[in-house]
Amino acid sequence: MKISEKLDEFLKLCDDGMNCDNAAKAMRLLGIDGYDAEDLASFKLWSDYLPLTEEHPFTEEQRNYHILWEAVDMTLLGMNCDFSIPYRRAIAEKLFKRCGKGFICYDRCRFNLGQNIEIGDYVSINSGAYIDSKGGVEIGDYTMFAENVNIFTHSHGEENHMERTYKKVVIGPYTMLYVNCLILPGVTTGKGSIVAARSVVSHDVPEYTMVAGTPAKEVRKRLIPEGGIENTNHYMLRNRAFQE
Repeated sequence: MKISEKLDEFLKLCDDGMNCDNAAKAMRLLGIDGYDAEDLASFKLWSDYLPLTEEHPFTEEQRNYHILWEAVDMTLLGMNCDFSIPYRRAIAEKLFKRCGKGFICYDRCRFNLGQNIEIGDYVSINSGAYIDSKGGVEIGDYTMFAENVNIFTHSHGEENHMERTYKKVVIGPYTMLYVNCLILPGVTTGKGSIVAARSVVSHDVPEYTMVAGTPAKEVRKRLIPEGGIENTNHYMLRNRAFQE
């Protein structure tokens, strides 16, 4: 079966509803055999054992989309952008709280509660991002993640690890998050802000500001092109691939 045919079949399964029968069919499209609907119905994710999911358990469809999101990275199809980028976008449109147009995500991006993620238009996420979305994560239009960006929305009690505090993270539009930066719970980054590589952000970032360091501090104001931030080229791939 051609790549385009596999993708069409997967999109049809998404439209039909990702119950366990359809999830098993999707696994076979990925080339992962040996799992039937009964197997997937009994499947438990790491997130199933987190305190928050005891109060708000996954639906059958949510769990299956989580499984399928991670499963593609275990296959050769996960390396094929013509399949994997539309595949991940299709899952995001069904699983996330909101997913705008032009969303692209490369390999090894992980999250624990996809249903708590809100994605604007033309958001790009590079390899290895981790989004702890238990407290909620909102990502604005034209935001770009470089490799291995981490976002956390919860903290633990020191005496009791099960005591947790959740705070939403808001990433403003046209933000650029560079390699290995870490965004801590409750942070809001303003429109057009930049977080430098390996920075640890524990406080809000003003709009059009670059921050760097541990903890991150203001370095300078962002360089804005003539006509405003909307004239920046915030597309991840050459010729706006997958984002036209």
